[in-house]
Amino acid sequence: MEGRRGPDKEVEPSDLSMSEPSRISQYEAEQYDEQCRQMEWRGHEALFDMTFEYLTPGQSVLDLGIGTGLNAVLYHKAGLDVYGVDNSEEMLGVCTRKGVARGVKVCDLSQPGWPCERETFDHVTSCGLFHFIGDLDIVFAEVRRALKASGTFGFTVKGVIDGKTEYVDSEYKMRIYCHDEDVVDRLIVRHGFELMKKLHTGRTTILTGRRGLFSRCMSSKNVQIRENGIGPRRQSRQRVT
Repeated sequence: MEGRRGPDKEVEPSDLSMSEPSRISQYEAEQYDEQCRQMEWRGHEALFDMTFEYLTPGQSVLDLGIGTGLNAVLYHKAGLDVYGVDNSEEMLGVCTRKGVARGVKVCDLSQPGWPCERETFDHVTSCGLFHFIGDLDIVFAEVRRALKASGTFGFTVKGVIDGKTEYVDSEYKMRIYCHDEDVVDRLIVRHGFELMKKLHTGRTTILTGRRGLFSRCMSSKNVQIRENGIGPRRQSRQRVT
Protein backbone atom coordinates (compact mmCIF):
# COMPACT_ATOMS: atom_id res chain seq x y z
CA MET A 1 0.00 0.00 0.00
CA GLU A 2 1.39 3.38 -0.94
CA GLY A 3 1.30 6.32 1.39
CA ARG A 4 -0.18 9.73 0.64
CA ARG A 5 1.36 13.14 1.30
CA GLY A 6 -0.84 16.07 0.44
CA PRO A 7 -3.76 16.12 -2.02
CA ASP A 8 -3.50 13.88 -5.08
CA LYS A 9 0.13 12.98 -4.47
CA GLU A 10 0.96 9.34 -3.86
CA VAL A 11 4.48 8.41 -2.86
CA GLU A 12 6.33 5.30 -1.83
CA PRO A 13 8.33 5.04 1.41
CA SER A 14 11.63 5.72 -0.32
CA ASP A 15 10.26 9.10 -1.52
CA LEU A 16 9.74 10.15 2.07
CA SER A 17 13.03 8.99 3.49
CA MET A 18 15.63 10.25 1.04
CA SER A 19 16.45 13.89 0.46
CA GLU A 20 18.85 12.45 -2.15
CA PRO A 21 19.20 8.72 -2.69
CA SER A 22 22.94 8.81 -1.88
CA ARG A 23 22.81 11.50 0.83
CA ILE A 24 20.23 10.27 3.31
CA SER A 25 20.87 11.46 6.85
CA GLN A 26 21.42 9.12 9.77
CA TYR A 27 18.16 10.34 11.32
CA GLU A 28 16.21 9.57 8.15
CA ALA A 29 17.73 6.10 7.99
CA GLU A 30 16.80 5.42 11.60
CA GLN A 31 13.21 6.57 11.00
CA TYR A 32 12.64 4.71 7.72
CA ASP A 33 11.06 1.54 9.14
CA GLU A 34 8.76 3.56 11.37
CA GLN A 35 7.66 5.66 8.39
CA CYS A 36 6.75 2.52 6.50
CA ARG A 37 4.80 1.21 9.47
CA GLN A 38 2.85 4.46 9.83
CA MET A 39 2.08 4.50 6.11
CA GLU A 40 0.96 0.87 6.28
CA TRP A 41 3.32 0.07 3.42
CA ARG A 42 3.17 -3.65 2.65
CA GLY A 43 4.89 -3.79 -0.74
CA HIS A 44 7.85 -5.78 0.58
CA GLU A 45 5.53 -8.36 2.13
CA ALA A 46 3.52 -8.73 -1.08
CA LEU A 47 6.73 -9.10 -3.10
CA PHE A 48 8.04 -11.79 -0.76
CA ASP A 49 4.73 -13.67 -0.84
CA MET A 50 4.85 -13.74 -4.65
CA THR A 51 8.33 -15.28 -4.68
CA PHE A 52 8.01 -17.60 -1.66
CA GLU A 53 7.12 -20.75 -3.62
CA TYR A 54 10.38 -20.51 -5.58
CA LEU A 55 12.62 -20.18 -2.50
CA THR A 56 14.59 -22.92 -0.78
CA PRO A 57 16.44 -22.49 2.54
CA GLY A 58 20.18 -22.20 2.00
CA GLN A 59 19.86 -20.45 -1.35
CA SER A 60 21.31 -16.97 -1.93
CA VAL A 61 19.43 -13.76 -2.70
CA LEU A 62 20.74 -10.35 -3.75
CA ASP A 63 18.61 -7.44 -2.50
CA LEU A 64 18.95 -4.39 -4.75
CA GLY A 65 18.47 -1.20 -2.76
CA ILE A 66 18.44 -3.23 0.44
CA GLY A 67 18.22 -0.07 2.52
CA THR A 68 17.46 -0.84 6.18
CA GLY A 69 16.70 -4.48 5.37
CA LEU A 70 12.92 -4.18 5.49
CA ASN A 71 12.58 -6.55 2.54
CA ALA A 72 15.69 -8.60 3.35
CA VAL A 73 14.52 -9.66 6.81
CA LEU A 74 11.76 -11.77 5.24
CA TYR A 75 14.24 -13.75 3.13
CA HIS A 76 16.53 -14.11 6.14
CA LYS A 77 13.69 -15.57 8.21
CA ALA A 78 12.96 -17.99 5.35
CA GLY A 79 16.49 -19.38 5.67
CA LEU A 80 18.15 -17.72 2.67
CA ASP A 81 21.62 -16.18 2.63
CA VAL A 82 20.99 -12.49 1.99
CA TYR A 83 23.41 -10.07 0.32
CA GLY A 84 22.59 -6.45 -0.36
CA VAL A 85 23.70 -3.36 -2.25
CA ASP A 86 22.59 0.23 -1.74
CA ASN A 87 24.01 3.70 -2.34
CA SER A 88 23.37 4.92 1.21
CA GLU A 89 25.93 4.06 3.88
CA GLU A 90 23.49 5.24 6.55
CA MET A 91 20.76 2.85 5.43
CA LEU A 92 23.26 0.00 5.19
CA GLY A 93 24.38 0.77 8.73
CA VAL A 94 20.83 0.21 10.01
CA CYS A 95 20.60 -2.99 7.98
CA THR A 96 23.90 -4.31 9.30
CA ARG A 97 22.79 -3.85 12.91
CA LYS A 98 19.76 -6.05 12.21
CA GLY A 99 22.04 -8.95 11.31
CA VAL A 100 19.91 -10.12 8.37
CA ALA A 101 22.56 -9.92 5.61
CA ARG A 102 25.77 -11.89 5.17
CA GLY A 103 27.29 -9.01 3.25
CA VAL A 104 26.39 -5.49 2.07
CA LYS A 105 28.12 -3.00 -0.21
CA VAL A 106 27.68 0.59 -1.29
CA CYS A 107 26.92 0.62 -5.01
CA ASP A 108 25.39 2.92 -7.62
CA LEU A 109 22.87 0.55 -9.20
CA SER A 110 22.17 2.92 -12.09
CA GLN A 111 25.62 2.15 -13.52
CA PRO A 112 26.90 -1.14 -15.00
CA GLY A 113 29.59 -3.26 -13.38
CA TRP A 114 27.89 -4.22 -10.13
CA PRO A 115 30.25 -5.83 -7.58
CA CYS A 116 29.29 -9.45 -8.16
CA GLU A 117 30.45 -12.25 -10.40
CA ARG A 118 28.47 -13.81 -13.22
CA GLU A 119 25.72 -16.29 -12.22
CA THR A 120 26.29 -15.86 -8.48
CA PHE A 121 22.80 -15.65 -6.95
CA ASP A 122 19.79 -17.97 -6.87
CA HIS A 123 17.40 -15.01 -6.57
CA VAL A 124 17.39 -11.23 -6.93
CA THR A 125 14.83 -8.96 -5.26
CA SER A 126 14.22 -5.20 -5.29
CA CYS A 127 11.54 -3.23 -3.48
CA GLY A 128 11.06 0.54 -3.76
CA LEU A 129 14.14 1.22 -5.89
CA PHE A 130 13.18 1.58 -9.55
CA HIS A 131 11.63 5.03 -9.21
CA PHE A 132 15.16 6.34 -8.56
CA ILE A 133 16.55 4.86 -11.80
CA GLY A 134 15.70 6.19 -15.25
CA ASP A 135 17.31 3.48 -17.39
CA LEU A 136 16.10 0.06 -16.24
CA ASP A 137 17.84 -1.63 -19.18
CA ILE A 138 21.09 -1.43 -17.19
CA VAL A 139 19.39 -3.00 -14.17
CA PHE A 140 17.97 -5.92 -16.13
CA ALA A 141 21.28 -6.54 -17.89
CA GLU A 142 23.17 -6.63 -14.59
CA VAL A 143 20.55 -8.83 -12.89
CA ARG A 144 20.72 -11.27 -15.77
CA ARG A 145 24.49 -11.39 -15.40
CA ALA A 146 24.37 -11.93 -11.62
CA LEU A 147 21.50 -14.42 -11.56
CA LYS A 148 21.86 -18.16 -11.99
CA ALA A 149 19.90 -19.87 -14.75
CA SER A 150 16.28 -20.50 -13.66
CA GLY A 151 16.72 -18.01 -10.79
CA THR A 152 13.94 -15.53 -9.98
CA PHE A 153 13.88 -11.73 -10.12
CA GLY A 154 11.11 -10.03 -8.13
CA PHE A 155 10.66 -6.26 -8.05
CA THR A 156 8.27 -3.35 -7.58
CA VAL A 157 7.88 -0.52 -10.07
CA LYS A 158 6.00 2.78 -9.98
CA GLY A 159 3.70 3.19 -12.98
CA VAL A 160 3.15 6.26 -15.17
CA ILE A 161 1.22 9.00 -13.33
CA ASP A 162 -1.14 11.18 -15.37
CA GLY A 163 0.91 10.51 -18.49
CA LYS A 164 4.18 11.57 -16.85
CA THR A 165 7.19 9.25 -16.86
CA GLU A 166 9.14 11.44 -14.44
CA TYR A 167 8.66 14.37 -12.11
CA VAL A 168 10.55 16.27 -9.43
CA ASP A 169 9.36 15.79 -5.89
CA SER A 170 8.78 19.40 -4.80
CA GLU A 171 9.44 18.79 -1.10
CA TYR A 172 12.56 16.63 -1.32
CA LYS A 173 13.92 17.98 -4.64
CA MET A 174 14.30 14.48 -6.05
CA ARG A 175 13.67 13.25 -9.58
CA ILE A 176 11.22 10.35 -9.55
CA TYR A 177 10.92 8.00 -12.52
CA CYS A 178 7.64 6.31 -13.47
CA HIS A 179 8.01 3.33 -15.79
CA ASP A 180 5.52 2.37 -18.48
CA GLU A 181 4.23 -1.17 -17.97
CA ASP A 182 4.68 -2.12 -21.63
CA VAL A 183 8.30 -0.96 -21.52
CA VAL A 184 8.97 -3.08 -18.44
CA ASP A 185 7.31 -6.08 -20.07
CA ARG A 186 9.58 -5.69 -23.12
CA LEU A 187 12.66 -5.50 -20.88
CA ILE A 188 11.64 -8.75 -19.23
CA VAL A 189 11.51 -10.49 -22.61
CA ARG A 190 14.61 -8.78 -24.05
CA HIS A 191 16.79 -9.95 -21.18
CA GLY A 192 15.66 -13.54 -21.25
CA PHE A 193 13.17 -13.63 -18.39
CA GLU A 194 9.84 -15.40 -18.23
CA LEU A 195 7.11 -13.43 -16.44
CA MET A 196 5.66 -15.59 -13.67
CA LYS A 197 3.40 -13.27 -11.69
CA LYS A 198 2.15 -9.69 -11.76
CA LEU A 199 0.16 -7.77 -9.15
CA HIS A 200 -1.20 -4.23 -9.45
CA THR A 201 -1.55 -2.34 -6.17
CA GLY A 202 -2.34 1.36 -6.40
CA ARG A 203 0.27 2.95 -8.65
CA THR A 204 2.81 0.24 -7.92
CA THR A 205 3.16 -3.01 -9.86
CA ILE A 206 4.84 -6.05 -8.31
CA LEU A 207 6.36 -8.59 -10.69
CA THR A 208 8.21 -11.89 -10.41
CA GLY A 209 10.12 -13.34 -13.34
CA ARG A 210 12.39 -16.32 -13.86
CA ARG A 211 15.57 -16.35 -15.90
CA GLY A 212 15.53 -18.80 -18.79
CA LEU A 213 17.47 -22.00 -18.26
CA PHE A 214 19.61 -21.46 -21.33
CA SER A 215 19.68 -17.67 -21.65
CA ARG A 216 23.03 -15.92 -21.56
CA CYS A 217 24.02 -12.27 -21.35
CA MET A 218 25.99 -11.68 -24.54
CA SER A 219 28.00 -8.79 -23.07
CA SER A 220 28.67 -10.38 -19.68
CA LYS A 221 32.25 -11.38 -20.54
CA ASN A 222 33.11 -7.73 -21.17
CA VAL A 223 31.65 -6.35 -17.94
CA GLN A 224 34.27 -4.97 -15.57
CA ILE A 225 33.50 -5.25 -11.85
CA ARG A 226 34.02 -1.86 -10.21
CA GLU A 227 34.66 -3.21 -6.69
CA ASN A 228 35.54 -6.38 -4.85
CA GLY A 229 32.71 -8.81 -5.39
CA ILE A 230 29.81 -9.55 -3.08
CA GLY A 231 28.07 -12.89 -2.80
CA PRO A 232 28.59 -16.46 -1.64
CA ARG A 233 32.05 -17.90 -2.14
CA ARG A 234 32.34 -20.27 -5.05
CA GLN A 235 33.79 -23.68 -4.47
CA SER A 236 36.75 -24.42 -6.69
CA ARG A 237 36.10 -27.18 -9.16
CA GLN A 238 38.25 -30.27 -8.84
CA ARG A 239 39.77 -31.43 -12.08
CA VAL A 240 38.92 -35.04 -12.80
CA THR A 241 41.72 -37.12 -14.32
